[in-house]
Amino acid sequence: MEREQLQISSALKKVSARLASMNASEFVERSLHEPSVHLLRARSKMLRPSLVLLGAHALGEDPDRFVDLAVAAELIHVSSLIHDDIIDGDRKRRGADAVHVRYGSQAAILAGDALISKAVGIAAKYGPATLESLSRATMNMCAGEVMDYNYRKAGKIPSMAQYKRIAYLKSGSLIGACWNAASVYKSSKKARGMYTSGSDMGIAFQIRDDIFDFIKARGKGARGLIPNAVTSVLNEYGIDNYLAVAKAVELNNSYVDMSERRLRGTREGDLLSKYASLIRVSV
Repeated sequence: MEREQLQISSALKKVSARLASMNASEFVERSLHEPSVHLLRARSKMLRPSLVLLGAHALGEDPDRFVDLAVAAELIHVSSLIHDDIIDGDRKRRGADAVHVRYGSQAAILAGDALISKAVGIAAKYGPATLESLSRATMNMCAGEVMDYNYRKAGKIPSMAQYKRIAYLKSGSLIGACWNAASVYKSSKKARGMYTSGSDMGIAFQIRDDIFDFIKARGKGARGLIPNAVTSVLNEYGIDNYLAVAKAVELNNSYVDMSERRLRGTREGDLLSKYASLIRVSV
């Protein structure tokens, strides 16, 4: 087991090194380089690349073969962060200035586009099925973000059913696509089950972030947090903040439990369950 952990850790270090070493020539125009790599140099959980590598390992594949695919997954994720920060007006990301704050909105939009382009080019070597899977997840993220924006614009709180849909599109889809990326590439029969378990974990991850956002902003009004797991619970059940947070925690844990149940008793299930402690919320 220790040898396996070292193997994945080594592959993840290669992903980090590749992300940190992207040079100006890769972006054709030098002025596009700095805004594009700004967040790649900041501290990151690296959840999505880790799941790509872990998913490969679960299938008995060498994680080193999937370093480039893990890089592509992180580029897609970072591109969405850059664009989301512009839409939401967030000024900080990963402990640093948001890209649009440091370089301006125009440069940030183009940087996000450039990272998507880089991701497509890198992922293409893994074949059309893998590229299609990542493309579908990226489209889902866009759909989830526009639903989020439409609720914000209208000043409305989504129902629990709509909130879960948004959480799946914004977070669950890409995390599911990362976890099953190697299985798609290998045309494994496990691909569908791994995607579903991964997307459940992604929804739990979104709920977790929402809970922490709500707690941090408590007393400042919930309007800026729409859609949010806790505000949707408040709206749905008409309970106080404390009970709403507790219910959102239950929801987070229920999705972690569902994710683990889907693959229970399998090698990939045992590996995925190790991430549960990072995503499960306790109060």
